Amino acid sequence: MPYRRFVMFNMAGGALWVTSMVLVGYFLGQTPLAKNLHGIIVVVVAISLVPLAVTAFRQWRNSRSTGAGMVGPKAGRTPRGSLQYQATPLQDQDV
Repeated sequence: MPYRRFVMFNMAGGALWVTSMVLVGYFLGQTPLAKNLHGIIVVVVAISLVPLAVTAFRQWRNSRSTGAGMVGPKAGRTPRGSLQYQATPLQDQDV
């Protein structure tokens, strides 16, 4: 897609988005629902964070049972305690 066409669609989409959100806010503000809007927003945000919390808990639980994803002094060590890789010294480079 040529850049000029992309910019035109991007500007039109932005203008439509702003216009629609302003109109939704205006009309929603005139309904009795507006008095409970903050509570509804909190519930929607909480529900949308549930998948994040579930995924984080599952990864945490799996990392505890397998030892994967370890960070810190024990990370990257073999059963004997030696490092799995050999660090190479930095070489002098002309700047």
